[in-house]
Amino acid sequence: MAETVTEKEIDRKELAVKFKSVIAEIRGRRQAVDEENLKAHAAWIGVQTYSYYESEFKHFIPAFRRTIEKTVTRVMEQLMPHAEFYNIFPGSEMDDTSDAGLVPTHRYMDWLLTDHIKIRRVVKQLVRTYLLYARCIVKNTIRLYDFPKMKMGKVEGSIRQIWPTSRAVDPFAFYIWPETASNIEDSVIAFEDVVIPFQEYQEAVAANPDITPINQDDLQDPVWPESLTQRLDRVGMTEPKAFFAGGETDKKNLAKQHFVQLSELYFKGAQGRWLMGWLVWNIKEGPIFTRLQFNRYPRPPYRLSVARELPSEHYTPGMGQDIESLQVLLNDQFNQGEEARAVSSGPPVILDPARVKRADTYIFGYRRKWYGDPAGVQMLQVPDTSQSSLRALSFTLAYMEGAGPSPLMQGQTPRGMPRGSQAVSQLMSMAGADLVDIATSIEEDVLTPTIQDLYDLTVAFTSEDQILAIPGAEDFKPIVLSMNEVFGGYHFKWAGSKRFQDKQADAQQAMLFMQNLMRMGDTIAQEGWKIDWATATRVLWKDIIGERRLANIITRMTPEEIQQRAQMMQMMMQAQGGGPTARPKPGPQAGGA
Repeated sequence: MAETVTEKEIDRKELAVKFKSVIAEIRGRRQAVDEENLKAHAAWIGVQTYSYYESEFKHFIPAFRRTIEKTVTRVMEQLMPHAEFYNIFPGSEMDDTSDAGLVPTHRYMDWLLTDHIKIRRVVKQLVRTYLLYARCIVKNTIRLYDFPKMKMGKVEGSIRQIWPTSRAVDPFAFYIWPETASNIEDSVIAFEDVVIPFQEYQEAVAANPDITPINQDDLQDPVWPESLTQRLDRVGMTEPKAFFAGGETDKKNLAKQHFVQLSELYFKGAQGRWLMGWLVWNIKEGPIFTRLQFNRYPRPPYRLSVARELPSEHYTPGMGQDIESLQVLLNDQFNQGEEARAVSSGPPVILDPARVKRADTYIFGYRRKWYGDPAGVQMLQVPDTSQSSLRALSFTLAYMEGAGPSPLMQGQTPRGMPRGSQAVSQLMSMAGADLVDIATSIEEDVLTPTIQDLYDLTVAFTSEDQILAIPGAEDFKPIVLSMNEVFGGYHFKWAGSKRFQDKQADAQQAMLFMQNLMRMGDTIAQEGWKIDWATATRVLWKDIIGERRLANIITRMTPEEIQQRAQMMQMMMQAQGGGPTARPKPGPQAGGA
């Protein structure tokens, strides 16, 4: 349990007053950034927020969303190309004694990520927010779960267990200060605005005695963030309202289900130690801290990645900002072209009022009849602008699609492209460089730390006698794990497709190096050097190939095996005519391990 801050150490009421103004200022400072990101959201969801050209036509061409989603798909292929999307290593890579717990730890992490957390869904959300808003944030923490306790096929009570969890964070709801810090570690304040049902708050109070209970009757209606209400409005919804649960016949269970509006706040104290608090806003006596404690870890439980990172800049432009204005232009171009086509098919008419009566009846339509003097009617010749409109549309679409994955990465072979496999491979590497950069940033900043956080949370909070039944899968039988089987000094690294490609290329280079080294053995020996082949193999295997269980491949010989080898070598020399006392030919020899 975390160390609770006492009233003597910090005056909670005074602190709440200070942070009320500080948080309001931090939110206000980001208003311009949020407005730009809301434009990107509107373009993605398919809502026209503004226009450069007023037209009777209001068509929306979802090219922005198509470009973003194509890029999401390609980046996901980089991040999670197959089921083995991460590597696991012991604390000491040269210590193979921890290999015994490698298999159960791997099975546990697979279950945790794939089945429990649904990590693919989380990663896809992270990639999408990274592209739309130039930031992606994940929160790694723990949750309590009550599982049914079965006895003789019947449910008898429940078993409470602690499991780590991970979720993507809404970038509109997360803030850091100062904004010159590109990461959380360099910030002084970090907070997330959330609105949760009162029932969820009660469950948190029941699980943690350090959280102060609040009376539901003291709660006022929450002020939902404008960024959220705008997004809800675009899909035809309003913010959630408090309601009464129960029926007319069950007055006792009639209870108002309200919301708690709070900020989960992390800030550095006087000595650089992080504190964590819940600042509740929608309560009658004003914002109050219902939770305040020293953070257990030396940093907040969030991981984030900033697109196109620059020194001293946290808010940078992303892909969404690049092409949002092009989406507006594309809509205007299409609607303008449609308007020109409509005018061309129903051109304006000049009427002579002296010769034509009832001019309002001269309306274009199928088999319409006009009664009047033909000499008083003249149709204007409207120029055909359809070709220029198509060219403009094609140019804008090409520009937008150029921001996403290239046709080559989408499996489309451009005309005139070289057919050689090496040339194609080089072109694909160049075409996918932007995607690799995006995937690498998310891997290094968010995903690798996240998987490490989840394992560390397991070790820190999960009971040793907690049991996990993992169902079977392809090539894996069902197993029952005790948590003490996965406790150890393991560390993890996310491995995307590009990483796998690099690893394969490194492995080929390592094999070539080993072959050349074997040929150079005599030359190296002449210079007075020797090659420790065992160490060389271990280093290449672990550092280049990255596989484990080397202890089962390269092992030390027993004294009996050494004696047998010596006898075998002697017999071979005798067979070659050297005799039992034969000596090696003079000259330098390559040394061995």
